[in-house]
Amino acid sequence: DDPFVSVEFPPAIGHGDQVGNVEHDNVGVTHVAPGVHGSLEASGGTVILDPGLHQFLSTIVLSGTAILQLDAATIQLMGNATLQVGGSSAVSGTASTSLNDWSGYWILQQNATLPWSFSDSSTVTLAAHCYAPDATLQVLDQAQVSLGTAILGSLVEQGAVNVEFNDVIGALTTT
Repeated sequence: DDPFVSVEFPPAIGHGDQVGNVEHDNVGVTHVAPGVHGSLEASGGTVILDPGLHQFLSTIVLSGTAILQLDAATIQLMGNATLQVGGSSAVSGTASTSLNDWSGYWILQQNATLPWSFSDSSTVTLAAHCYAPDATLQVLDQAQVSLGTAILGSLVEQGAVNVEFNDVIGALTTT
């Protein structure tokens, strides 16, 4: 059973018609303040999500040599938003510790209908938790994934992938 099914998600903090996509030049470093964002696409350079909650209304796509760094940040994918990490891109960093019930979670999504994909030689390395009980995570090719924990709808591994979960879900432990 899902120990978090009754835990409230953070409410939407903005409206889609007033939200822009994250602008990044694919070369340098871009800092992104917390809030509501449209999409994020990067093929190079580094995007740093500054401390707090980042709600994405559309897809995050990393390719090429792009780096997404979480600086005490949490991603909340809204609606049909997805996460696509490919090429030799990387996701790393630390999760927010200021989200009450979701402290220590790097990514959240409710009612996912589209799959997430980590592919090619990408790496996703966070000592943090993932909660997306309806999402399908596809780990493909030579992708490398190391997370604290994950509650997912399903996990598909195909190719010479490496997937590690290095922590326990506190709500599932008994004393």
